[in-house]
Amino acid sequence: VNKLQSVLAIRNRKFNFHIYAKCFVGREAVQVFKRTIDGIESTDDAIKFGRRLQNLDLFYHVTEDHDFKNETLFYRLHCHHTPNILNSFRIWKERVDPDSIALLKRLKKMLTKVESEVTDNQGLVNYNKAATLESFKVFEEAVCELQKVSMDHMEQNMKLAFGINLYNLFIKYAFIKVGIGRTSITRGAFFTGVKMNVGGHIISFSDLENGILRGNRKAPYSLYSPFSSDDKRIKMAMKTVDCRIHFALNCGAKSCPPVKNFTPQAIQEELRIVAQAFCEQDDNVRLDPLKNTIHLTKILDWYRVDFADSKTTLPAKIMEFLRGERKETLQKMLDSGDSVSVHYNTYDWGTNASDSVAFDPGSLKVNRMTMKALF
Repeated sequence: VNKLQSVLAIRNRKFNFHIYAKCFVGREAVQVFKRTIDGIESTDDAIKFGRRLQNLDLFYHVTEDHDFKNETLFYRLHCHHTPNILNSFRIWKERVDPDSIALLKRLKKMLTKVESEVTDNQGLVNYNKAATLESFKVFEEAVCELQKVSMDHMEQNMKLAFGINLYNLFIKYAFIKVGIGRTSITRGAFFTGVKMNVGGHIISFSDLENGILRGNRKAPYSLYSPFSSDDKRIKMAMKTVDCRIHFALNCGAKSCPPVKNFTPQAIQEELRIVAQAFCEQDDNVRLDPLKNTIHLTKILDWYRVDFADSKTTLPAKIMEFLRGERKETLQKMLDSGDSVSVHYNTYDWGTNASDSVAFDPGSLKVNRMTMKALF
């Protein structure tokens, strides 16, 4: 694939009111194969070679309508064919690690190595530069192994730990590969449009969080559940919702909980610890006993249904995640006889990026109809 990327003239091309992203021309590729591939001398040899690569799923016709031909037809490498699916550099056909948690741990180590090469003294990450590193290319291929890891029949604690670790890993992966949403509109498109291939199922970040980890509950501001009753992905959904996942999932924003590793054997204790640690921070839970008011992270507003039946009963639920003096203070507020007023903090969507691409939902589309194709 690296060889093909280096020798083929890959660029956006226009035809019949469409722009086809990152493609090459069959006729030009025939000449390239004859010049650069040992043993290929004739046009027929080059065509046979191209069709062999096509049969190996290394590239496709842009609309998947033609075999490889010595004609002015557009073709696209597999690694460019589905930009909306992160781990689609290639189709995984090799052995799959039976220990899915160990696989994610290994992938996280690889991505951490990439980040460490582009992190400055202030801890800020140059995501633009990360995308150019050889270590990132190695990760891009390795992460395709998840295409063969099924969550359908995972035991519940296993699914919980795997799902959280997967989400946190792919957020960083997405920041490097497709960029960071900088407005409410592009952030929404990021969480619903950027996807991953897990066990042959194509899921978005929203699908993973709301469809799987939240047991197919509606996302905030959504009218519908992620998976319909006849959606094969419904098998991946958790049977029950553990509200503490919201103290473990990290979407890359400064107001998110820190990233931790979770294991199926100790997931319940690990969630207890991260819940307490998160709620001990004033940015997330701040008590004002003089005004009988509690100031909470916006996360508890968006996902209040996972914690309590109503905003009024939410403070009592928060008691479970506090300890010591803070817990005693909230208990006194609840026992005062007056209802505890709940206020939500502004969410900080800032990231740890020193340099990054602004996520563009249009970049996820490889074939686009547009009047610009005329000019």
